[in-house]
Amino acid sequence: MKKLNDIELKNIIPANLLRDENILNCAESIQPELKNLFEAISQARIFSRIDELNKNLLDLLAWQFHVDNYYLAFDDEGRRTEILDGIKWHMKKGTEYAILKSCENLKAAAEFTNWYNLSDYVPYSFRIDIDVRNNFFQNHPTDIYSRLFYAIKEAKAARSWFDLHFVIPDYYNQNLFHAGRVIQSRNYILKNY
Repeated sequence: MKKLNDIELKNIIPANLLRDENILNCAESIQPELKNLFEAISQARIFSRIDELNKNLLDLLAWQFHVDNYYLAFDDEGRRTEILDGIKWHMKKGTEYAILKSCENLKAAAEFTNWYNLSDYVPYSFRIDIDVRNNFFQNHPTDIYSRLFYAIKEAKAARSWFDLHFVIPDYYNQNLFHAGRVIQSRNYILKNY
């Protein structure tokens, strides 16, 4: 099977037309432009080449597909993952899957608990437990709490309220300080395991 770059115009023109010297000269003069066009076509394949794209093109793709958590990603690899998952994520937005996927993309181990499985919770509320053990702080930037909060807020249904719990080791209690503005959430709870 021939590749697009290997095709020459004079090889696909019928033999009776190739007898005309003007047509043959025209085909040979157009061939370099066709090579440039074939190379430009390969640039139009975006998703198959997403690992090769620069940051500017990634930013444009994120804008085009309305990727909500794009700027929360830690690196270009995370941004590429957000773009590729963006369409599926929008179809599932407001569900448990979208919330857990948002936490997973931020490399946080999360556990989702619905209101009906908890005591003293109101309908349409839920709790997220984030496990911050196992070198979590060394692997994440200092603003991981606000990133997680924003990611969950974007993924949840607009009517829902949530509590965000962080399970931390005892030895962090002495030196761990967290402050932040809480929007549409009842509590930030840091609990020991």
